Amino acid sequence: MFWRYLKLIISSWILQAIAFLDLIGFATTYFGTLQVPYWIYLCLLIIALVLSGYNIYKNSAPKIVIDTPKQEDVSLSFPTVYNDHFRINMKSYLTNFGLQSGSIEYINLKFVNVNDLKDEFIMQEIGISGTEGELSKEKYFSPFSTGNDKNSFKFPMIVEPNTMLPFYLRIDISLAFLGDKEEIRRKVAWLKYVQLELEYKVKDSFGTEKSAVPFKINLQTLPEVLERAIESNDQSDQIDEIFS
Repeated sequence: MFWRYLKLIISSWILQAIAFLDLIGFATTYFGTLQVPYWIYLCLLIIALVLSGYNIYKNSAPKIVIDTPKQEDVSLSFPTVYNDHFRINMKSYLTNFGLQSGSIEYINLKFVNVNDLKDEFIMQEIGISGTEGELSKEKYFSPFSTGNDKNSFKFPMIVEPNTMLPFYLRIDISLAFLGDKEEIRRKVAWLKYVQLELEYKVKDSFGTEKSAVPFKINLQTLPEVLERAIESNDQSDQIDEIFS
């Protein structure tokens, strides 16, 4: 949590702007005749840190926030021997840096489209669709959904103050059944990115807020993942032939 806060401080435009002014003042003093007391630089830096911290608090502390997954927290896989769909595995964070508890009423992960295609008819014709996304508190997803599964989310869920909870999401994207490997390769190579939507509803002391946040997952490495899956399936077939 400290490193996330430090990253937000460093990326603050307020701190960057005042640090830039400090550099200009330093250069003016060093290379010119104008003498600026060093304590002015120190005061400006302290003011920048205070304002940056306040801005971060104002933007994130009073409410519960669910981050959209970052590309570095994404992995892709083809979970079946038919390679008729691929799976997107993601990691995200749920935070409450406020002073009071709140609740998450629900979290939904939805498939929107691929390559920014808007026409549903075209999406049906090319045979690409998405299932309903799944959530887990741990990287492990239970194969069977049960009420006693400790890794599953049970909504509404109370979120205590000063909380940062990592959680995991996954969604399957269907490619329609293609028996020919070359057809699968062509379709996968055509995919550039998939657009998903993270929808959630939050209740806290500020009221109720419903958010629907779209985000994209880059599929640039998907052809490589497919090739590894095909190679693995071919090796399995060869082993089955040997022992059959």
